[in-house]
Amino acid sequence: MHVDEQKARVAPIPCSYACDDFLRNVSATNSSKEVRQREFHNRVSR
Repeated sequence: MHVDEQKARVAPIPCSYACDDFLRNVSATNSSKEVRQREFHNRVSR
C-alpha cells in the first residue's frame, strides 16, 4: 500500500522535468546508458 502510494505520487511529477534531462543525458553519453538509467531511477525514487 505504501509503495503504491509512493509510486502514484512519484510517477507524474518527475516526468515533467526529469525525462527531458534524462533523454538529454542519454543523447550526450549513449555509451553509459546503464549508468544513466540507474541515475534516472535514483532521481525518480527520491
